[in-house]
Amino acid sequence: MPTTKITKGKSFSKAVRYDLEKGTNKDDLAKINRLPATKDEAAVKGFAEGQRARLLATNVIGDAPAELAAGFERVAAQRTGIKEPVHKVSISLKPGEHLETHQWLKVGHSYLKAMGYADSPFLIVQHREKDQEHIHIVASRVDFNGKVFPIGSKKKRSILGAFNRRAIQSEPYTETSRGKRADASRNRTIIKDAKDPAETHFAGNYQAHT
Repeated sequence: MPTTKITKGKSFSKAVRYDLEKGTNKDDLAKINRLPATKDEAAVKGFAEGQRARLLATNVIGDAPAELAAGFERVAAQRTGIKEPVHKVSISLKPGEHLETHQWLKVGHSYLKAMGYADSPFLIVQHREKDQEHIHIVASRVDFNGKVFPIGSKKKRSILGAFNRRAIQSEPYTETSRGKRADASRNRTIIKDAKDPAETHFAGNYQAHT
């Protein structure tokens, strides 16, 4: 079962730079510099040697962090009264657990849909400087149509709990499936019904600045 940590923020620039750039923690940097390159996968470019982060998916136009942040800000500017338009979450597995890239994409998109951000600007980034596999998601609380998603804390906890229980199951998360009891064999199944990666918006050729 994945664990999630949600925060809000005021600055898309800080959020995007943190997720995509190399980082400043000295202990992490020592490990990052030793990380090997990985092979390209379908529409997602592999990690370069010493690369901490790779962009798996986004619906924002741009390559560099500044360009991506500007895309978020243009959408959020529709609602100038929203002081904290940044929705940020990290989703982590336990040490030793593993998901393939297309499975992480399934988790990321399922989270966005479950929490109400399917029509908002977003990016999904994979990091590899920690012992446990994890992704980071940045989403705008203001969607492309100017709608704001003020999810109350009680409802958010309920949705998030259902997402956590189902995120790495073969049964995809839906609002209507909450409360249903999956059989034991399904509970042990890692995602098998993930969509073809070609159907998703990708920008996997971005490499973090070194």
